[in-house]
Amino acid sequence: LQVFRDKRLPFPDNQRPKLLKELLATSNFSFGVDSILLNEATIIYEEFVKKAEGPGRVSFDNLSGSISHLYTYDKKQDTPPRMVAKCNLLNTSRFYADISFPLSQTQPTIVKGKLEPMDLTEFNQMMKYVAFTEIEEGQLKSLDFEFIYDQTESNGKMNFAYEGLKIDFLNKDDSKTGG
Repeated sequence: LQVFRDKRLPFPDNQRPKLLKELLATSNFSFGVDSILLNEATIIYEEFVKKAEGPGRVSFDNLSGSISHLYTYDKKQDTPPRMVAKCNLLNTSRFYADISFPLSQTQPTIVKGKLEPMDLTEFNQMMKYVAFTEIEEGQLKSLDFEFIYDQTESNGKMNFAYEGLKIDFLNKDDSKTGG
């Protein structure tokens, strides 16, 4: 799956598509899938922002996982939909995610995950073009996170252990020189 988002184009607020959770919770149709299994899939996300030289890119390679209990509100089960996945982030480090997304508008989505050690400069293929920031050097020792969110707020915690991190901010006008 390859996803491309061009943020240089205007995006009217009134045309925001519903997220999958919203679509299932508010649908007028009946839909149910017990399990979807993924094995050795690849997802590439690219984003092009104003004043960037090109799109930023992040890849999820060798993706394996499952999505379970995917039902519309009328078929709602006691167990909320859940996605569990593991992959190679940027084709370098193992990434794990566990997401539970209840269909109720009042119950929060719960996200947990971790990323194994890696060279942080690998993130430059996204950060240079989207955040105008370049990681010159640094090693990720460990990254664990857990947060919950709903329609109005998000709360959680993250443990980010790194070593030798050096970051440079780029000039938005030419994306090459220090900013």
